[in-house]
Amino acid sequence: MGSSRQYTSRERLTFLHYLRHRQLQEIDWISLGVPATWLTELAKSLYLRRRTLLAFLGISRVGVNRQVHACLPFSANEAARVFGLESLIRQVRSVVEEGAPGEAAGFDAARWLGQWLRQPLPALGDAFRPVTSTRLTDRGSSGKCCP
Repeated sequence: MGSSRQYTSRERLTFLHYLRHRQLQEIDWISLGVPATWLTELAKSLYLRRRTLLAFLGISRVGVNRQVHACLPFSANEAARVFGLESLIRQVRSVVEEGAPGEAAGFDAARWLGQWLRQPLPALGDAFRPVTSTRLTDRGSSGKCCP
């Protein structure tokens, strides 16, 4: 699971730090080592339970707990899944900024995406919720968040 690099509290990177410094390519962030603690911050920004987010991303809860306690980063595959979801947040934000620039200032893209993931989608059957769908959590070997 993750690389063996450990973080000191002084060099700990946060998910919010990543969001502010996205000019680095995802591969650069992965090589720096993406802290497993980002998952908690991501879950809070999406207004999802951490356990729900782990299941959606297909990441082991036991493994993440071990990584957090040992201050170890995600594996490259796990980090790619987190970045895939963050990419969806950016896409939602971009659509709103382009479609309704006046309303974009107060719009919380992560919160909106979290709500959308929890809601049933009538067009796909009322029982279909993206966050619980095996169709979205089955990523194959690509490690990407969504198809």
